Amino acid sequence: MNTVKVKREELLTKVRSNRDAHRSLFLKAQEGYRKLVIEELDRMLADARGGRPIQRSVTLTEPSNRSKITTV
Repeated sequence: MNTVKVKREELLTKVRSNRDAHRSLFLKAQEGYRKLVIEELDRMLADARGGRPIQRSVTLTEPSNRSKITTV
């Protein structure tokens, strides 16, 4: 079995940095997602008011954040 030796504080600093960068990117993606959903819903509402066929679902993939925000 191979072993890896790392300095604990360096590892924790890097992991925290990566977690924070991921969180920031996730929040930005979530803002964009909300904007697109609102645009889609506005379009669907305009279609309904205009007597056009009504789309009944939004098919956008929501960003997901699977990291736990905890202190180490």
